[in-house]
Amino acid sequence: MEIQALYPEFEEALVNELKQLPVMEIDAGMEIPMHGNVASHIPLGVEGSVRVFGRDSEGHEADLYEVKPGVACIVSFTSAMIDTPAITYAKAKQKSKIIPVPKELSNTWFVKYTSWRQYIIGLYQNRLDELIKQNERVVAQKEMIEIQKNQIIQSINYARNIQKAVLPVESQLKDFFADYFILYIPKDIVSGDFYWTYYQNDKVFFAAADATGHGVPGAFMSMLGISLMNEICYNFSGNAADFLNTMRNKTKEALKQTSFDSGPRDGFDLQLCIFHTRQGIVEYAGANNNLLLSRNNQIFEFNADKMPVGVAYKEEKPFTNHSISVQDNDIFYLFSDGYKDQFGGTEQQKFSKKRFYNLLSQISSKPLTEQKEILEKKFHDWKGSNTQVDDVLVMGIKIRAKE
Repeated sequence: MEIQALYPEFEEALVNELKQLPVMEIDAGMEIPMHGNVASHIPLGVEGSVRVFGRDSEGHEADLYEVKPGVACIVSFTSAMIDTPAITYAKAKQKSKIIPVPKELSNTWFVKYTSWRQYIIGLYQNRLDELIKQNERVVAQKEMIEIQKNQIIQSINYARNIQKAVLPVESQLKDFFADYFILYIPKDIVSGDFYWTYYQNDKVFFAAADATGHGVPGAFMSMLGISLMNEICYNFSGNAADFLNTMRNKTKEALKQTSFDSGPRDGFDLQLCIFHTRQGIVEYAGANNNLLLSRNNQIFEFNADKMPVGVAYKEEKPFTNHSISVQDNDIFYLFSDGYKDQFGGTEQQKFSKKRFYNLLSQISSKPLTEQKEILEKKFHDWKGSNTQVDDVLVMGIKIRAKE
């Protein structure tokens, strides 16, 4: 058994860890106790084939997918991650072998190995595509449709857990900043908006980003964005504009973008800041989204370049770097467009950039926890019974001038 050949995308260190795990043999025709149980392990196919299927109350079965060499069981991933019993069944079509990966080890690998994280995300995307196709084939079977629906919802909930796992832990921000708040209201279960932080020597990177789309497509783009930003930081020594230039190139490469007129047009609007703690300087570069600074009860605006991180519809230019000398109690506001674009109010209009900026100006002297409460209440009051139009992200970051 050559694991590297079955899973060529895995890093050597990950392959070596896999080799330390036991291999389970399953006889042909053996039904695996999956239905009604919470998965504690994630099976990776090594040899043979295990059929995963749904079964209605009358015993009718519908195949969902097979666990075979190079393929893991996504239902087991979902069950293990959200601690929910599986609603499907599994039976070996022939004598088969699997490697059962413990849930705890899988969670560790998700953070430790880029290839494991990308494998899970890719597997989930493929599974969603299969579920959609299968849903079309069983449209006349009400109970089977309900099974498919539940699986899709569980899968999306699993994507939410993946997304939460890659977002910064809010409590860690206390180590970097004097104070902060994060208002994060996804339109759907998962979000295309994301926030990100990274600490490197005497520099703190922080960003708010809005990926193309919302829901599941936006969530996949957000996870790609976080992965690329972490990758860039490993050997990064430039300024904020250099960071966005590098991220644009990596985004275009990852999405195989060549021009605006051909290929996907996905990308990111974002504000990226680098806080140099010893120098007391914040560098900023922006893609479509401006940065706001509250200082001495005044709001200052730093303009972003009017182009995304990704393929541009106009001439592609280098991003602009802004350098800001920090004073104590400076508050930086980073945000997506979801708040200002929300329809509502008595005249059913957008909240607007002007109202949003005025609101931040009015509350900027208040404690940041209170600012978040005011922003959240104002948003829901304005929205009323209207549908939320987009993901919402607003960050408030209070900076210490120097260490």
